[in-house]
Amino acid sequence: MDIQISESGLTFRNGNFVIDTSNRQEINLLLQENIGGFRKNPLLGVGMINFLNSNDLTDLKRIIYSNVGDAGNTLDSITIRDNKIDIDCEDY
Repeated sequence: MDIQISESGLTFRNGNFVIDTSNRQEINLLLQENIGGFRKNPLLGVGMINFLNSNDLTDLKRIIYSNVGDAGNTLDSITIRDNKIDIDCEDY
């Protein structure tokens, strides 16, 4: 459980922070942030923008698996098709 954030910042409901499971939020942040973007763990980060025009997505999948596992999540599968990434992750 964690405080939820959106693209516009912190998420509020009825004047309070929204607290919910954080797997999806953590994975979204990992995918967006480049390596070195997390002060406490500078080796984390996928930097998806760097793969924008890539034809070989094998490296992207490998980096996602590695980052999600290093962040303490359990990743079941990744599917990349038609410029969309589907990540099946175990909620905790």
